[in-house]
Amino acid sequence: MTAMDQEFRDNPHDKVFRETFSSPEAAAMLFRRVLPPIIADGCDWDSLELIPNAWVSQDFKDRRGDLLYRIQHRSVEVHIRLLFEHQSSPDPRMPLRILDYMVRIWEEAIRENGNAPPVVPIVLYQGVAPWNAPDSISGMLHLSPEGQAAFGPYLPDFRLEIVELRHFTLEELRALEEVGIILGLMQAVMQEPATFLKTLEGLASRMHEIGSARGVGRLLDLALRYLYFTETKVPRSRIKQAIVTGSDRQIGEKYMTHAEELILEGRVKGRAEGRAEGRVEGEALSLRRNVMRVLLLKHGVGAEAFRERVEAVSEVETLEHFLEAAVLSSSLDDFARVI
Repeated sequence: MTAMDQEFRDNPHDKVFRETFSSPEAAAMLFRRVLPPIIADGCDWDSLELIPNAWVSQDFKDRRGDLLYRIQHRSVEVHIRLLFEHQSSPDPRMPLRILDYMVRIWEEAIRENGNAPPVVPIVLYQGVAPWNAPDSISGMLHLSPEGQAAFGPYLPDFRLEIVELRHFTLEELRALEEVGIILGLMQAVMQEPATFLKTLEGLASRMHEIGSARGVGRLLDLALRYLYFTETKVPRSRIKQAIVTGSDRQIGEKYMTHAEELILEGRVKGRAEGRAEGRVEGEALSLRRNVMRVLLLKHGVGAEAFRERVEAVSEVETLEHFLEAAVLSSSLDDFARVI
């Protein structure tokens, strides 16, 4: 497994967020859609730049915002900052976290050029339920109207720009091209199975349109990798079927490539471990399971017709031949002919 795939397995939502929006072009496409016009219309989007955003606090605990950009805005001389955070669930302490990041951004900017820039905090919220946490410091304090009138002038107050993925329609996502596909998948994986599969079919048709025009580029590859490593209530064979229904078999096979690579990697690892421990039967058992996993992932429940035959084999070399045939097969008939 590659380092990137391991990061996707550990935290697929954060990983796809960072990988996607580390591209200023991708970030600009979304920001133009979600920021208030008074900000978006005044930005020189060609000047958008991703900048480092790690700081170490006095207790040596590393603190990192998700993504930080700077951009020229016509209303100010200094480059403003756009702080972009990802949340899978509401965080009642979010304004406090953002305030910490903002202070550090200002401190660093003042050290560099003596000026503190405006900071716009944007939170991409992935949950299916409405965001129900405070979006400001005053909201965290739960002040009464009288308390707000008395203490509001003394608070370090600002508002979070909460972008709720659940509000995006399929048409809006399709208009955002590859970025919209990734956002749509981030939205879909949080849904119930029936809704998830319907959304996936709609996104897959857009994948097909973009893939046909420009090829399966970096962002489409990220989308498929994210879809593979994210746990859902839907079997991978159903996911592949939805992709093929909405697009074509080529993109569906691209999705399954990750499964095949991991199965083959597991075969090599299991074989080495089995020999080291002298457990040939354990190696054969692992191979039998992997043969069936590949067949089910690639071809669906019809592969169960081969289970009895696969389970009857105990020779490691024969099972290795079966596994290679399963990985290379384009249909169950292909597999049957080879074995």
